[in-house]
Amino acid sequence: RWNMDARLPPCDIFHATDHLLPPLKRARSVFTIHDLIFQFFPEYHLPLNRWYLGLTLPKFMQRADAIIAVSECTRRDASQRMNIPAEKIRVIYEGVHPSFRPIADRATLERVRATYRLPAHFILFFSTIEPRKNLITLFDAYAALLKQNTDVPPLVVAGRKGWLYQETLQRAQTLGIGARVQWADWIAGDDVPALLNLADVFVYPSLYEGFGLPPLEALACGTPVICSNASSLPEVVGDAGILFEPRDTAALTRALARVLTDDALRQTLRAKGLRQAAPFTWERAARETLAVYDAVMRK
Repeated sequence: RWNMDARLPPCDIFHATDHLLPPLKRARSVFTIHDLIFQFFPEYHLPLNRWYLGLTLPKFMQRADAIIAVSECTRRDASQRMNIPAEKIRVIYEGVHPSFRPIADRATLERVRATYRLPAHFILFFSTIEPRKNLITLFDAYAALLKQNTDVPPLVVAGRKGWLYQETLQRAQTLGIGARVQWADWIAGDDVPALLNLADVFVYPSLYEGFGLPPLEALACGTPVICSNASSLPEVVGDAGILFEPRDTAALTRALARVLTDDALRQTLRAKGLRQAAPFTWERAARETLAVYDAVMRK
């Protein structure tokens, strides 16, 4: 049997974190599964991605001595879709970097505002632009909100284009809201916490996530969050944000109107968000990962 041991530095455990686990004879192996998006929304994946993941993921997970899932949702999906025993999978949530926190320094905030030409008030979406992120529903809700009240903040869309994004971009023009949507494109990593702090509200309408780091980072910054209730997102956001069915445009429109007009609600969401995000640390994730390594070595 072909193996990769000779091509790797000597090790006791090989941890595959990016959907690639080579065959190994001497080292034990741990495999992290982030999501099974290609199974639930194949139309939103490129054909080559679907082919590769469909062929390799079942083999990698069967081969691994232990599996880490980044959410209970991903654990359930892997167990059901890949026929993996649930007891082989350990859930370890991702963490938030300490830089994601409320920022009081006005100079930092205004520097980021000036760098990306951000308005004084704005609704924020921040993630890769691809169909699964469901920006179309956000555009529809924003257009409906403008019909109710033209005095609403602009919508800032931050993040680079991923794939199959053309229909998403066209939707804003078709709805006639192009002048109210600001495309911020790439944001430097060090500037993201300030970007989240500056937003009046963060909206994440995704159809499916394996975990959902952007809304968690927004919670950690004290920014009010409106988030889809799909897949793992309720695990991450809890009751600290306003959740909605991801294709329910009317529900998202109502949520936006509430958060933008209710100061008390925004303060409540801010406090809840900080509490919700606090346990999600990379130190905790590291300790739990080390426990998986110890268990694998004891087998």
